[in-house]
Amino acid sequence: MQPFIMNSHAEAFRRLSMGHLDHGLALLSQSILWSDGNSSLDGPFFLGFPGFPGWGEGLLLASLLKRYAASDKKCITVFAPPQICSILKQENAFEVHTVQHYDEAKSRKARSPLAILRHALTGELLQLPFSAIQSFVESEPVDHDDRVGIVWASRNIGGDTSVEKCIPICELLHAIDDGNRMLTSLQRHLSDEESITLRTRFGGRIRFVDEKVLDAEDQTEALRDIADLDRIVTISTTTAHIAACLGIPVMLLAARRHGPQWFWRVQAEHRKVIYPTVTVILGGKGKSWWTPCIPHI
Repeated sequence: MQPFIMNSHAEAFRRLSMGHLDHGLALLSQSILWSDGNSSLDGPFFLGFPGFPGWGEGLLLASLLKRYAASDKKCITVFAPPQICSILKQENAFEVHTVQHYDEAKSRKARSPLAILRHALTGELLQLPFSAIQSFVESEPVDHDDRVGIVWASRNIGGDTSVEKCIPICELLHAIDDGNRMLTSLQRHLSDEESITLRTRFGGRIRFVDEKVLDAEDQTEALRDIADLDRIVTISTTTAHIAACLGIPVMLLAARRHGPQWFWRVQAEHRKVIYPTVTVILGGKGKSWWTPCIPHI
């Protein structure tokens, strides 16, 4: 992407995170990637943030659009990456088509998601009832009450972590473990040291979801693992979006930062409840941003 386009998006997301919703949306509308003069919610839409990598935000858009589709009993055509399509394949609110990127969707007449965000942030879309994405998996009965999924770091394939998207594992475990909970690690690119720490401390009370499952184009198995949980404690990750769109309670810990994840601050600080089952706990800034979050877990 050209630098001036990226800078324009960054400023738009910064404005949205600050609660300047009209201004942020106006900046997005000026982007050649986001511009859309059609205000209708009838599609067809691309489920994703044009110009940015990752696919989790597409589930946020699907969740918002599902409110409208369920309310009006409509089936809306959407284009999405294969991971999202595998999650939505049992959802009768959408006619889903697989694409690898926005340009491919646009060539097939898909619109940017600008109208979805506009109706959610400055319109009446969030006043419609939340409707969980329908999946083909059901959680199975088990003999314990509290099954908690945990994620403490957002890492790329090389295992690198942004300081504003990670929490020291010992701090998180100290806050959530009461000696009885069954834990499921949904952490990608788990280090050997982390694995040893968890296995030593929890023994049979923890299970690990393989990163090959979490990173697969077909998210069927990951969806089954997540649907089996009672709740998740996580930072901003794709896993949070999967759980939230299914209606699973999520405690989300986030730094006060600008950028593509502006929606957590909008929900926490500006009363735009995008995901009703998500409790956003905002921390501070910098390396120890998570410190104010710990007492609230």
